[in-house]
Amino acid sequence: MEAIEIWWIPLVIFAPLAGALLNGLFGKRIGKGFVRLVGVGTPTLAFVLSLAAFFGLFYADYGTSPRAQVVAFRAEGKPEVIRAIKAELERRAAGSLGPEAAWQFRIEDDGEVLRIRNASPEDTILRDLHTRYAGSVEFGPAHEVASPRAYAWNLGEWFAVAGLKVDFSFTVDRLAIVLMLIVTGVGSLIHLYATGYMGHESPGTFARFFTYLNLFLGAMLVLVMGSNLLLLFIGWEGVGLCSYLLIGFGYEDEDNAACGTKAFVVNRIGDLGFVLGMFTLLVAMRGLGAEPSLDFAALNNTLGATPGSLPLLGPACLLLFLGATGKSAQIPLHLWLPDAMAGPTPVSALIHAATMVTAGVYMIARLGAVFTAATVWGVPVLGIVAMIGVLTAFFAGMAALGQDDIKRVLAYSTISQLGYMFVGVGSAAMGAAVFHLVTHAFFKALLFLAAGSVIHACHSQSMREMGGLWRKMPATFWTMLLGAAALAGVPLLSGFFSKDFILFNALVRFNSTNSSPLWGFIYALGVITGLVTAVYSTRMICLTFFGEYRGHGRPHESPSSMVGPLVVLAILTVLGGLLGLPKLWTHKEELLPGEWLGPMWPFIEERLAGNMPADLHSLESMGLAIGSVAAVAGVLVGVVFWGRRHPSEIAWESRQTGALARARAVLANAWYYDLVVNKWGFQPATKFLAGLLWRNVDDAAIDRGLVDGTGRVAVQLSLFVRSFQNGQVARYAGYFVLGVLLLTTSVAIFSVPSVLHTVQRLLGS
Repeated sequence: MEAIEIWWIPLVIFAPLAGALLNGLFGKRIGKGFVRLVGVGTPTLAFVLSLAAFFGLFYADYGTSPRAQVVAFRAEGKPEVIRAIKAELERRAAGSLGPEAAWQFRIEDDGEVLRIRNASPEDTILRDLHTRYAGSVEFGPAHEVASPRAYAWNLGEWFAVAGLKVDFSFTVDRLAIVLMLIVTGVGSLIHLYATGYMGHESPGTFARFFTYLNLFLGAMLVLVMGSNLLLLFIGWEGVGLCSYLLIGFGYEDEDNAACGTKAFVVNRIGDLGFVLGMFTLLVAMRGLGAEPSLDFAALNNTLGATPGSLPLLGPACLLLFLGATGKSAQIPLHLWLPDAMAGPTPVSALIHAATMVTAGVYMIARLGAVFTAATVWGVPVLGIVAMIGVLTAFFAGMAALGQDDIKRVLAYSTISQLGYMFVGVGSAAMGAAVFHLVTHAFFKALLFLAAGSVIHACHSQSMREMGGLWRKMPATFWTMLLGAAALAGVPLLSGFFSKDFILFNALVRFNSTNSSPLWGFIYALGVITGLVTAVYSTRMICLTFFGEYRGHGRPHESPSSMVGPLVVLAILTVLGGLLGLPKLWTHKEELLPGEWLGPMWPFIEERLAGNMPADLHSLESMGLAIGSVAAVAGVLVGVVFWGRRHPSEIAWESRQTGALARARAVLANAWYYDLVVNKWGFQPATKFLAGLLWRNVDDAAIDRGLVDGTGRVAVQLSLFVRSFQNGQVARYAGYFVLGVLLLTTSVAIFSVPSVLHTVQRLLGS
């Protein structure tokens, strides 16, 4: 991948960081108008710069950039012939020093087409193969494809230690630019929304809030744009710190402060795994005899080229995945995310949609070649990732079904949708996972901001105290309805295309050669989770907007500063699916996950090509049909059980007894996972560590050692000195004589050599 040096790339990061600095230093003194201008203006500037970078890359790749010569073999209905030709060409190219050494292979169109980059139709080897398979294959030049470009900015070597050199550099390639547009674009809308939502706060609180928001965006951009694992980790820790500050923003309330602390501590567990994984990758590189590096390109090219041959690669990727389970709230470290609802609603939207929780998915996608090559005891690490993802998706989806707090419904929904993304990367469908990341950012930001609009009007987060709001808040209702429909996977909305594309890839893996039956389980549980998602999405809409109003006061529509972002996000929610229309419909590669992001992971298609099922079109048709039926069925179930109008019938869940009541309690308490972990995990560990630290550090080292020990030393020293000053003249005289003797002896000892030297000089003369 060719990198073009661009000096203004760091401005994308510096813009929100500058906003944080200005608001932090001057916002309280100058006032809210200044804070609004800086707080919203700097992320918007970062978005404009990101757009410029995107169009620059697009023009470089599809406009005037030099194109590689491409030829293709086509054998309709005979993928085995294509695989045989590819194997023969790879064997020829492997031992060659000629032009064929630069050939790059890619199998497309259900295994019926082999494209070869950097090759000419006049190559003798290719013509000979065409002759050998005459009548079975077509051969000729194909349309030329540009090698993806990237923008880069390198300040130079950051540090070097023990052979490891790390540059302070940033790279903007096709994957990074997608995340940059989401972080800055959706982030700017959330900032604009926050000017209305937090408008009642004092100038100091208002300025502090936007300082943290801008800092959050800056840290996420460092994570996305860093060209090595260490810079990614700095951004990783930055968003963790900002989440602590924002979740516990109302720190006067002890519960808010505790929730912020919980998020911080749980993420530190994952971060420990990340650090250990990073060092294990370095050890693995040394095991290959390669120069150690944390650069993404070096890691993917070196470690990703040796599938299954490095014993340390699997454990390293599992440790990195542990870090991802913390940051992206997957089992077992997902328990902090529902408590993150303690922060103001714009914070929830920013964490869940545009920034922090997507970091784990991005990290695995960025190290796609490394994860694809990693195995543990013969089990692919990506298979473990997919299994954890689908279990988390189902677990959290069911928990969302039992919540009455509208923000907690959306929190468990986020955990569930992140599980789908991990199924995507676990299926080696990195582009599909990123596509769902994008559409999820649209509809989940919309849902959180719409929920904030409802909370702002009703002064309550409980859906039991809402209802009948669709007439009172029409803009909020219609936009939130679109977001919920996209979340439910209703056909033709963005969530339908992206979620079903992930499940389709899991279905492909299940039907592939040498596939594990567990892929069938992953696909089936993913479909069931889709149905559950549609049920709780419908339940949320029904309890919030239909029936009679069950709360207090007189709810009204939110101001334009809050409604405006909802409308923009609703449009993106509806149109976002166009970025990945199925190949079944267009007969072309999907725009975002295939055409744009596909070249980022060419190695995946090469490794999976020989295992792909023969009839992908039928599988795709079946997957779309099953996904559509699950979504529609879930919506109908939700309408039947919660689409009621009489307020006394709304609370039918609470009146259940027996097994239904117990099931509802289990779901309302999220399977009691948090309770069990606290009782049998955190509390005993905290008690043990507290006792250990108290005995050995606080009591022994500090109290008895440093504090009491200092006092005892001072007392003993004073007693020793006082013994010389006791008023006895005879003892004073004795000390005096002893001192004179010591002084005389010392002078004599040190003076003898000089006296002897003088005598020798006199005698010698």
